[in-house]
Amino acid sequence: RERIAQALRYLGQNPLEEEVKSMMKKYKGKPLNYMQFEEVLKECEKLTKPAKDEVAESLSMFDVDGDGWISRGQIKHLICSQTGEGLTQEEFENLLENIPGNEDGMIRVADFAHLLNQGGLPTVTDL
Repeated sequence: RERIAQALRYLGQNPLEEEVKSMMKKYKGKPLNYMQFEEVLKECEKLTKPAKDEVAESLSMFDVDGDGWISRGQIKHLICSQTGEGLTQEEFENLLENIPGNEDGMIRVADFAHLLNQGGLPTVTDL
C-alpha cells in the first residue's frame, strides 16, 4: 500500500492515507498489475481537485466575512513572515502592485489565487 501511495505521489497525485486504503480494499493486499495500477491512478485523479481550486480554497479560509475578499495585511503577514514565503516588503509590493483592491485595502480572493496560479491577473473575460 505504501509503495502504491509513493508511486501515485511520483506521478503528481497527493492521496491521503485513508484514500489509498479505500482504493486498495478491492485488491485485498495483492500486488497490483499495470492495468490495476492504472485504475487506481484514474480513481485518484477523480478525487484530486485542480491546483487552482486548492489555492482559492486555502485563501478563502482567511475570508472572515465569506464575501470573497481578504485584507492586504493578512496576505502580507502570510507571505512576508518567517513562517510564510519570507518575501521582503519590496517583493511583496511588486507582487501586489497590479492587484486592484477596494477602498478598505481588501483584495479579491479570486484575483490573488489567479495571480498565484497563473503568474498574472485575469482579464475581465476570465472573471
